[in-house]
This record gives sequence, C-alpha cells and structure tokens, in this order.
Amino acid sequence: KIGQGTFPMMVDALSLMKVPITYIYFKYSFPQNYKKKFVKILLPISYFLIHISFICAITNLFIDIGMGYDIRFGIRSFQFLFNNPGPYAALMFVCFGILVICSNKNHKYIFTKIEACINILLTFRMGCIGPLGILLISYLFIGKKIKIRDIILGVCMSAIIGYGQFESYFLTETPRSQLVRG
Repeated sequence: KIGQGTFPMMVDALSLMKVPITYIYFKYSFPQNYKKKFVKILLPISYFLIHISFICAITNLFIDIGMGYDIRFGIRSFQFLFNNPGPYAALMFVCFGILVICSNKNHKYIFTKIEACINILLTFRMGCIGPLGILLISYLFIGKKIKIRDIILGVCMSAIIGYGQFESYFLTETPRSQLVRG
C-alpha cells in the first residue's frame, strides 16, 4: 500500500543507471588515447578531492563542521559537501578508480588510495563499505592463488560486518524489513 508515482520511479531508475551508462558510453565512444588524456586530466582533481575531503572527514570526527549526516556506531557519519553520504562515497570510488588506472602497480599514490578508502568507511554506509571490501579483496588477490582459509576468513568477516544490515532487513520490525517482506 505504498504510493508509487511514475516520476519517483523514473528518478530512482536514472540514479541507478547513470554510472553504468556513463561508463559504457565512455568505454565504447572514445579512442584509447582520448581516454588516457581524459583520465590524466581527472587525476589531479581526484587527488585534490581525496586529500581535502580526508582532512574534513577527520575533522568531522572530532568537531561538527556541518559535514555530518547522522550518528552511526556512536560516530558522526561523513557526507562532505553532498546532501547524503552515498553520492559522496560514489565520488570517492571514482577517484579511487582514477588513481588505480593512473598508477597501476606503481606505489606513488598508495597513501591517497588509503585516504579514499577511509573516506568511504567514514560514510558508515554498509552499501558502500561492502563494495569497498570486495574492491580491496579483489585488488589484493588478483593474480594470486586464493586459499580456502582466505575464503572462510572473508565469509566470517562479511557476516560480522554485515550482521547489522541483516538484522535491520530481516530480524526487526522496521520499514525496510516490511518492504522486503512485502
């Protein structure tokens, strides 16, 4: 019995599709040399954004500078200059990706990559922390043989980290759990 208008559904669909559509358009519409130039232009912007927002995120932990969104785990979550932590985390993923593309196996930007990951963590959004975990695991293990103990450890850590989300969706009476069941 939840009202659904066409306009909110279209806005939601667009918000879910804009990143993949942009990626596909960029990947198949431009020559390789243009893509490299474009990413190199974005590199200093990404570098700057990560550093500035990292300073603000750390400051936000101790002083309310107006960049917090809500309190999670007893700590003020971080949204930078956005209205919500989710879009900010998406920007940090893009910036992280640009650093990975430009530095590849070079360790030049390792501290900046760590800052981007901390920025994402400080949003305290499980929808962002989960993909970050997957990204980091794949980044660390690509090209290496994965042992069964690594998989078991990963599953256990995921269960511990994701239990709060599981509980809010399935074990308690929240609007989210009712929407999932309905």
